[in-house]
Amino acid sequence: MSNTGQISATSTLRKENYSVDLWIKLSQLRIGLESWKMQLQKMITSIDEFEQRILCVQSCDQRPEKEDDKNDTWKPTCKRAGQRIKKRLLEIVCDYDEKIRECTMVIDGMTLATHLSWNQIGYQNAQANLRIASDTKNDSSQMKSIALLTMVFLPATFVSSLFSMTFFNWYPQNGQGILSPYVWIYPVVTICITLVVVGIWYIFTKKCRVPSKDESIV
Repeated sequence: MSNTGQISATSTLRKENYSVDLWIKLSQLRIGLESWKMQLQKMITSIDEFEQRILCVQSCDQRPEKEDDKNDTWKPTCKRAGQRIKKRLLEIVCDYDEKIRECTMVIDGMTLATHLSWNQIGYQNAQANLRIASDTKNDSSQMKSIALLTMVFLPATFVSSLFSMTFFNWYPQNGQGILSPYVWIYPVVTICITLVVVGIWYIFTKKCRVPSKDESIV
């Protein structure tokens, strides 16, 4: 049974470690994808700025049309290439957004599962506390019954024990008293034994008492 318990505890610990590692890896993957997405967006912004510069150069150029056609054929080519690159970068950004959403969905699912597990554990703990409270209530009722029986029978037991002692002579003869002259021994011995027992109990409970957090801080 002990080996089975150890195996189950080990398997549970491995599952928890696997879940934690998976959550960490997914979080790192999402952060990496978001970083790459930001870099791609910066590249798209740079392409837009480059296109704006080409337009500015075209608008500011005052050369004749023939010479302009011969020397500036690279501008439309660069513009078309920039548009194709921008389109491809936007597609990659969309793919990254999809991957980021998938990572977020998995992480949120793991978070939800963790919350559900903790809620289940809390519910089980609450049920266990209710059972403990119910058992404690039953024990308290039984202790009250025992205390009531003790209070009922203890005076009678004490009186019967007291009157059965030889300190009392209920049938005295000539010159004898009912009460023995050695009756003082009973209260003296009783008080001494009571003090010793109470002192031992007090010392034992004081040594075994665990200090609370507030007392330990002070």
